[in-house]
Parts: sequence; structure tokens; C-alpha cells
Amino acid sequence: MPVGRSGSHTAAASGPERDRQVKTLQRYLIKECATPFLLTYVVATFLFLVRQLRDEADDLLEAGVQLVDMARFTLLLLPVFSVYVLPIAVLLGVVFGIARLSKDSEMVAVRASGISLRQLGPPLLVLGAVLSVVCFGVIEGFAPAAVVTAKRLVVSAVLRRPAALANPGQWMELPGMKMKVESGDPDAGTMENIELILIEEEQPNLIVTARRGAFLKSATGVPVLKLEDCEAHVQGGRAVTWFAWATIPLDLGTLSGLKDLGKGTTVSEPESMHLHELARALSEQSLSAKNRSKLRNELGERCSLPFACFVFVLIGLPLAGRNVRAGRSYGLALAFMTITLYYVLLMAGQTLVERELAHPILGNWLPNIVLGFAGIVLYTRAE
Repeated sequence: MPVGRSGSHTAAASGPERDRQVKTLQRYLIKECATPFLLTYVVATFLFLVRQLRDEADDLLEAGVQLVDMARFTLLLLPVFSVYVLPIAVLLGVVFGIARLSKDSEMVAVRASGISLRQLGPPLLVLGAVLSVVCFGVIEGFAPAAVVTAKRLVVSAVLRRPAALANPGQWMELPGMKMKVESGDPDAGTMENIELILIEEEQPNLIVTARRGAFLKSATGVPVLKLEDCEAHVQGGRAVTWFAWATIPLDLGTLSGLKDLGKGTTVSEPESMHLHELARALSEQSLSAKNRSKLRNELGERCSLPFACFVFVLIGLPLAGRNVRAGRSYGLALAFMTITLYYVLLMAGQTLVERELAHPILGNWLPNIVLGFAGIVLYTRAE
């Protein structure tokens, strides 16, 4: 590094020579931050993928999803992961990059030459702003379509073998209901000793038991659950109603994020909506309180989390540069505390949104506002 080898010359330099030295140091700092940034992004993305596969692999394979389709399903969710991975990678890149320079006493030499961290920071701040815009573009422009495509893969497999959804002896959650069967044949689509809980938001749940059942397909290809020899009663009630048979359509479109499979791609899950669709859904007067809260927080997160990239650069630079002799352990502890504080503030803001005490965007921007203000104060005082 030039400063480390010729500190006296750098201290005496001024004018154009000083500007060239600052630009050289700025490029050097970006290079030092790039390696931990890329490494963190790759490792964190891999961990997200592994967790996704761990949570979904058994269900997907049992539902008949091929390994190739399962890999496509996981990769299609990368745009969704990016909004969480990129800010963390940016913060670790900044603090580890400066920690590396501090460990080799290069930051001491930089300060001895009369160059402050404020002079080195602008290119990183610009990159943080660019990554924020890119992250927002990905989560708004690509993620909703990716979620719809990914879940459509699952639905197509389930439609081929719907009985594979039911694991004997285990409760299975479907849109609007829970189901447990004692035994069944996934290939034939038949089941025995079935227990259903039909969930009602504004009314008591309905409990249904049936001796036999089978998955059939309607004319439109949507699975239908046919029950035979059934009994039903309201949860908590004593009156029991018996009926010979009943059919219950399975809204697997809702399970997949699609309202009507085969008739379009109208989405119903917040993750599958664009911002204008979220705003339009929130304008519906008939929306339940639970769904309204979910939509409000999704709208706020979509508008706030991508900009954590810039906020983390803004606060990470002065914090990492305060201890010029610290090493990577200091940088790791600093990053952990910053990320923890960010998400604590985010949860506090979302609580305000859920209680309708704050606008969705303002509530989810709480960590950006608090840490951003702290970053501005620290950055302007950085030496």
C-alpha cells in the first residue's frame, strides 16, 4: 500500500498529488471490502438455500416434485433471499475491510498522512446507494414473478399426486383447514379415518371426521376431497350432524399463491404481489384484520429493507474506523450488534404498524431512520 511505504511523502503532499493519493486509497479500500462482501453473500445465500431445502425437501419429494424441479424452485427464490442477504453482506464487507487495514496498521498510516475516513468513504456510500436501488429493483421487479413461478412448480406436482400431501398420523395444513389421516394410499388417492378442522376467522371452527375419503379431480383439474360416512360438530359444541358424503374443494391455488390455477396468475400471497397490488389489496374494505396486518407489513418491508444497504455503509464506516488497531473479531462483534439492533428496531416498527399506530412505510423505516441518523452523526465526526 502506497501510504505504508512512503508516509512522509504523503504527509507533505498537497493539491493534485493529494487528490491522486485519496483516489488511490479509495480504490484500495473498495478492493479490501469487496472480498468479504462477496464471500459473505455467497455463504449467506448458500445457508438460505440449505435451510429452504431442509424445510421443504421432504414435502416436495413426497408430493412428487422431481429433483430438477426442486432445484429450480429453490433457485427461483434467490431474488427473495437477496433483500435479506445483500445488506448483511454489505455491512460485513465494510467492517471486515476496515478491520483488515487496521490489523496491518494501515489505517494508522492513513491518518498519520492527514487523510480522514470521511475522505475515503464517498465511493463506498455511492456503492451502498446503488446496491440499495438494485436490491429494491430485484425485490419489486423480479421477486413476485419468481415466487409465482416457483410455487406453480409445486402445485403442478401436487395436482399429479394430491394424496401425497397427507402423511398418516400427522396434521397437514391446507388453506382454511387442517387435516390428519390414520392411513392412506398416495397412488390410489384414498384415505381412512380422516379428521378435519375447518378454520373460520369470525366463527368457531368446524370439526369433521370421516371413515373414508379420496382425492378426486374436478373438470377443471382442481383436487376435490370427497368424504364418506361423516360426522361434524362446531368446536366446543355438543350437537353432532351425520351425513353420508361431502365434497370439499382444495384451494391449492391459495396454497401456491394463486387464486385460480389455470385461469391466470392473480396472486393472493403478499410475497407474490407488486407494490401497486399490495396498495390495491389494502383498499379492500372486506379484508380481515389479520390479512390487513400482513399486507401492511409486507408493503413496509418492501420499501425499507433494500435501503439497509446504504444505511449499513453509512454507520459501518465510522464505527469500524473508530478502533484503528482492532481486528476481525471486533468487526464481527460490531456487525452482529448492528444487525441485531436493526432487526429489533424493525420488529418494534412492525408492532406499531400492526396496532395501526404508524404508517406501514414509516414503521418499517424506523431502523433506517434511527441507524441512518446515528451514522450521519458518527460519519461527520470521523477522523
